Amino acid sequence: MIGSPEVNKIIRKILSPVLRDNGFDKVKTRNNWADRDPCIWVLNIRAVKPHFPSVSVSVWLGIYYKFISPDIPGRLLVDTDKDGKLIPKEWMCHVRNHLVLAELDQSKYTKSLRSSTEASRNDIWWIEPDGSNLEDAIHDIKIAFLTQGIQWFNAYSDLEYAFSCIDFLAPDFLVEDIDETGRTVLRPKGHIYGKHSARDFAKYLGYQDKVAAYVAWEESRKREYFKRVCEFGAGVIGTCDLEIELELNRNVILEKDTFTNSGFVFTKTTYPGHGPCWDQYWKISQDVPINSRLDNS
Repeated sequence: MIGSPEVNKIIRKILSPVLRDNGFDKVKTRNNWADRDPCIWVLNIRAVKPHFPSVSVSVWLGIYYKFISPDIPGRLLVDTDKDGKLIPKEWMCHVRNHLVLAELDQSKYTKSLRSSTEASRNDIWWIEPDGSNLEDAIHDIKIAFLTQGIQWFNAYSDLEYAFSCIDFLAPDFLVEDIDETGRTVLRPKGHIYGKHSARDFAKYLGYQDKVAAYVAWEESRKREYFKRVCEFGAGVIGTCDLEIELELNRNVILEKDTFTNSGFVFTKTTYPGHGPCWDQYWKISQDVPINSRLDNS
């Protein structure tokens, strides 16, 4: 039975040269990066388990935008190489995709699966335990990269196009689509991870009017959220939720027993009887004092 070393050898033989020819400057067999400032392309090849042979693989693509701010400062630190260049993991990328079979027919493998969902998958390259189809599988991944991957990378590296997919303040942000029942529905054009991805795109592209509109919308949404917490239930919120809403590090939040933010006052209180018992909880009030201010500006 073959293992990862044999698979990696064929990847380096067939796929790695093609990645280098298409701008990937850090090629590490299973993990590969192309610095296309301000984007970083990521291609990851990983084993698929447990319903498939352990050497069978899927191929994931990602683009990391250097200008998108982290949701919480310091929460996710991207690794760097010895030269100080960012090398984000594929799952950390702001937009992600995966390759599907290009020319290879692997229905003889999928039809043996009990689950109809698994049997219909076309994003896995099944590799025989003896490696008899290994070169064919890696060659098909190469074709899929050239016919699918490069086009996808180029499309979402066009910042104007990427921004048009997530600019939810634009009048044409929602587009008509047909759902699984045949009904006409409205869907967002696309999705890019990052709490402020649209605002950060607008800022990077120099659309200051849109930046201001996004900031106002985000502040309004945050205040509405805290208002609902005040009005319903015990008016108590945990530090875990505050980290997300205020975009502040947990240690910064816990420095004071009371503070204000966005027109609300937060005061430490006891465990409300729901949520993680280990968390610190806060009583929210709209009666804002003039001191004890804690801002994320």
